Amino acid sequence: MIQAPKLLNKVQPIYPEAAKAAGVQGSVILRAVIGIEGNPLSLRVMNSQVDPELARAAVEAVSKWRYSPTLLNGEPIEVDTTITVKFTLSSSSIGMPTRKGQENPQESVATSPSEEVCLSEVLIPVRSAFWPWSNQQG
Repeated sequence: MIQAPKLLNKVQPIYPEAAKAAGVQGSVILRAVIGIEGNPLSLRVMNSQVDPELARAAVEAVSKWRYSPTLLNGEPIEVDTTITVKFTLSSSSIGMPTRKGQENPQESVATSPSEEVCLSEVLIPVRSAFWPWSNQQG
C-alpha cells in the first residue's frame, strides 16, 4: 500500500527583476527526487530553452519545499516527481519597473502540481527495500 506525500511547506518563487523588466515569461520544468524525509534531494531543469534566471528562481524556491514522506507498506521511500513552475506577466506589466519591496499585482508565479500531489500522475518510487535491484551498487 502506498501513502502519497503531501506538500507541507511551499516556498513561492520570486520573479527575477531583470526577467520581469525584459518581459521574460516561461515555464520551468523540474525533475526532483524527494527523499525519505520529504526534502528535495536533487533538482534538475528539464527544459533547456528556459531563461536561466527563471530556472534559478524556480530551483531556489522548490529546493526549500518540504513534503510528508511517501510511504510504501509503512516504510518511507524516495520518489521521482516532475514540478512545473510558470512565470507569467500581464501585458500591462511587461517592461514596467517596480520599486524594491513593492509587489507587482500584475505578475504571476504558479506552480504545478498544486498543494495536493497526485501519486498516480507524477511520483515514481526510486528505491525501495522491497525491490531486488535497490540494493545493487551503481
